[in-house]
Amino acid sequence: MSDKSRMITGLVFGVLSFLMCFCAGVWLLFHGASNDPLGTALGLYFIGKSFFVGPVLVLSSAPATGNNRPVQSKSVSIPAASA
Repeated sequence: MSDKSRMITGLVFGVLSFLMCFCAGVWLLFHGASNDPLGTALGLYFIGKSFFVGPVLVLSSAPATGNNRPVQSKSVSIPAASA
């Protein structure tokens, strides 16, 4: 998969997941929460989830360039403890 198609796919699914989670949360708040604390909690959970899941999908599909390259780990030797 090329970088351009990966970015487009990530953007589409990021926006789609944001909208679906947000709309589900709003629906739960107004239709499932008639004096029900669990319905209110679930509605607020889905609204909060939408602000996390959508942007993470968009950002994770961006190509690694410049300072965004993954950090390579270095092996560290730990000296043995003497008794």
